[in-house]
Amino acid sequence: MHLTDSGKLECDVAETLCNAEKYLFQVLNRDNHVIETLDNLGYQTYRQQKSTTILDLPLTRNAAKGHILRAFYAVHIQINCLNN
Repeated sequence: MHLTDSGKLECDVAETLCNAEKYLFQVLNRDNHVIETLDNLGYQTYRQQKSTTILDLPLTRNAAKGHILRAFYAVHIQINCLNN
């Protein structure tokens, strides 16, 4: 549902980015329904675990944005590779 417009030429990139971020948040935040953002999820993960390394923390919102945009571009290229 959140990723249906990914890679389409006529879609709004900002809206697609927001939807992909919501999807990623739902995947990473399975248990805690109080947390609302990726940044808060990382903060709570850091606070709750006794020995946490940077590799154990979920992505921040800014880091996720770069990955989402890169994936959006890759999907766009694959969908439109045979178009002029």
